[in-house]
Amino acid sequence: MDLGPQPELRSDRLWLSAFVTGDVQAVFDYAKNPQVARHTTWKPHQSLADAEGFIDMVRGYEDGFCWAIRLAPDGPARGAVEFCLSDSSNGSVHYVLAEELWNRGLMTEAVTTVLQWAFETFDSLERVKTTTTSANTGSRRVLEKCGFEFTGTVVEKWAKSSEPVELATYELSRERWVTRPGA
Repeated sequence: MDLGPQPELRSDRLWLSAFVTGDVQAVFDYAKNPQVARHTTWKPHQSLADAEGFIDMVRGYEDGFCWAIRLAPDGPARGAVEFCLSDSSNGSVHYVLAEELWNRGLMTEAVTTVLQWAFETFDSLERVKTTTTSANTGSRRVLEKCGFEFTGTVVEKWAKSSEPVELATYELSRERWVTRPGA
């Protein structure tokens, strides 16, 4: 599915833009933190090669985009937010942020910006789904502040973990998005 070029998105405090090769060190700096990687499917980055691999992967998406979260137009990548389409009516969103920026409302702002773009851009988009580990209360708060509804739990086996991981599942319909408070 050809989505065209990745747009740059702007919110009050954030610049969301495509990852570039020059982001390798900044990605490594936040992704090497075990706290940042704790609730993700990936292990903390061990080298710049891990960050290079991440950037290569997200730049190759064919069904969505992954934006670097920046605090200034030319600032370093401080996290990532991605949106992908699974088909014309269903999408997903995922995100990660440098630990020193947690609890400032930045991720809610980034996700809201991407959701606004997605619902405006894709007329046939009816719902966005995502998961987070059940234990990740910060991520769950972000989803709830963005209007997502909790729909249940599932258990998955992640390669990085010897134990199964319980995930909280969330969904946001177009109708709920356009009727949310402040819309």
